[in-house]
Amino acid sequence: MPAQTYTFSINQQTLIQAAFRLIGQFNDDTPPPPTDLANAAQALNLMIKYWMSKNYPLWCVTDLSFTVVQGQVQYLIGPGSPTPGLQAYRVLRIPMARLQYATPASNFPLQVPLIQLSRQEYDMMGQKTDQGTPNSYYYDPQLNNGVLSLYLAPDANPNIVILTCQRPIADVINSTASFDFPIEWLNALKWGLAEQLLPEYFVPESVAARVERNANRYLEDMLNWDQEEASTFFTPDRRGQGRSSY
Repeated sequence: MPAQTYTFSINQQTLIQAAFRLIGQFNDDTPPPPTDLANAAQALNLMIKYWMSKNYPLWCVTDLSFTVVQGQVQYLIGPGSPTPGLQAYRVLRIPMARLQYATPASNFPLQVPLIQLSRQEYDMMGQKTDQGTPNSYYYDPQLNNGVLSLYLAPDANPNIVILTCQRPIADVINSTASFDFPIEWLNALKWGLAEQLLPEYFVPESVAARVERNANRYLEDMLNWDQEEASTFFTPDRRGQGRSSY
């Protein structure tokens, strides 16, 4: 019995050639010219950038952590950040964060969740320079470096903030590059790229309709599959309850 493998994958150029075949352009006997390959690679990366806005890819969930600085409210997240632990990339979302207390030190340090705030909620907070133990945060992705704002401003305790983030999907930078996707997504990438190429080539209407139909189906299948399996629980947001209404 032959050995089993589980690592099948394809690189950028192979996927582009497959997408061209789906729309009836080029083949193994007449491969795409360099200009067409370059244009398809551009379309592929643009499509991937767009897909990052469609869901919360499980394989792109990662934790970043940093030690707070006394009195510092805002922290850059991205390549220009001066804060150790936050210099990797500009993250897209921070749906969850927690504070790890520096004391008492133990093998199981105490962690508490931080409350995620909208921009309006953060702006309505009181004196943002008041120092204490941070209990909430607001994240603004910006363009090059995201900005994380804590409330309250950290006090002298060197507590650690742990951020659960959605990182970007890596660019496919050359013809031999592999994809920053699980292998289950490769078919959706192939059909999606074929759909992106339709406006640039003469493709019969029946073929174009099939490509569009399959591209939408495969993408929807993967978006539905790439979800947490654990149950979701909803609880009331009791912030503001008990405040005076006068």
